Formats: sequence, structure tokens, C-alpha cells
Amino acid sequence: MLGEFVHATTRKNLLDISHSSKFVKDWLEVFETASATDLVLLEAIDTVESHKLSFWDAMLLATARRSGCSALLSEDLQDRWRLQGLEIINPFATDAPARLQEFIKNDLY
Repeated sequence: MLGEFVHATTRKNLLDISHSSKFVKDWLEVFETASATDLVLLEAIDTVESHKLSFWDAMLLATARRSGCSALLSEDLQDRWRLQGLEIINPFATDAPARLQEFIKNDLY
């Protein structure tokens, strides 16, 4: 995701590389991150084959799932789609705030 942020912001000329890099460095200090592993890669390849997703979407799903996430925000994937315990939430859906609040509440208790 952070790589996609750098790619999207610099490609669309929203930020230059130094500003985009600064955001990423700050976020890395604040948030726990997950990296792709061999198992993530193999799961992503299986997901591409079984669900006909793009490789990068499958990598994102596999990384999130293997990191213990129960929800993933994406406007590109189908809202409310579930894959092996991971639910997709479109952050622009009208009910997204309530659904996110429910996920957060359930994760805290």
C-alpha cells in the first residue's frame, strides 16, 4: 500500500518524490506494517487463479489476510466481498463509516 501511495501520488503529480517519501517515512514510524512473504506470494498466485483478480490486488488481499486483518478498505474491489475471513469495505459506500466502526469495536473487545 505504501508503495502504491508513492506511485500514485508521484505519477499524478500530486506530490514530488521527496514529499511522498516523507509521508511514507512518517507512517512507517507510527503504524505497524506488513510485508509480503513467500507464503503471501503463493497465496496471491492461488487467488489470481481461483478468483481471476489482478496480481497486485491478490497480493494486497493475501498480505492483509496473513497479517490478521479482518477488513480491507478498497474502492477497486467489490464492496462487502469476503475472502477467507477478510471483508472488503468501499470507503466511499454510504454505510462505510458504520461498518468500519463495528470492525474497530469488535477488534478492541
